[in-house]
Amino acid sequence: FDEAQILCNELLMKDKNNADALYARAMCFYYQDIPDRASQFFAHALRVDPDHKKSRQAIKKSKLLLAKKEEGNSEFGKGDYQAAYDTYTQALQIDPLNIYTNSKLYCNRALAGSKLGKVEEAIVDCSSALELDPGYLKALQRRAKLYQDNGQHEEAVRDLEKIFRLEHTHENREKLSDAKHKLKLSK
Repeated sequence: FDEAQILCNELLMKDKNNADALYARAMCFYYQDIPDRASQFFAHALRVDPDHKKSRQAIKKSKLLLAKKEEGNSEFGKGDYQAAYDTYTQALQIDPLNIYTNSKLYCNRALAGSKLGKVEEAIVDCSSALELDPGYLKALQRRAKLYQDNGQHEEAVRDLEKIFRLEHTHENREKLSDAKHKLKLSK
């Protein structure tokens, strides 16, 4: 995305009303899960060229995806975990190419699923989130906890070791130590 943003910026420095460059810049933000900035650039492209079809379609998709994500978050916050789970599932169908947003949606659905007792499905969702974004720490933490809660101590230790390598904190060291202790007791 960095190279694309640089190219877009260069084009926009030459012509700040280049609708295609504004659209491309918006798409960079959209696919980096920065929806507010994406919407600003889509809107600017449409002000410059009200008939810019790609911007019109993309802003609709962006708004729909954000609305579904927020709806799922709201339902989760109200304790309606099944509705949240279903809404996150719907959101995942909107744009399979948006890896960063979908990674978060999988992680959110994993949490909703865990609240519904769908532990195996939640583990799969965390793994899906990590396939899309291998550096997504929250998904790794959530999966480690799910593994631990499910008695899959070796997998929990493996994830907690990765977490500790990414973030050397006292809390992560304690969680890893606790998981290793549980693994030892389970054998």
